[in-house]
Amino acid sequence: MSHRGGIFDQNYATCGAVDAVIPVDVFIPGCPPNPHALLHGILLAIGRLDRYPG
Repeated sequence: MSHRGGIFDQNYATCGAVDAVIPVDVFIPGCPPNPHALLHGILLAIGRLDRYPG
């Protein structure tokens, strides 16, 4: 979970989760994320996909 710090969480040289420092529009799960998750996140970010498809 790179956005949460992973093995570097609580390190003196880090400031925690990315969303604690800058606004985050889309979280993409996985470490590393699979191609489907990346595409889904990109489409969400550019507004080409509904956030809550039903």
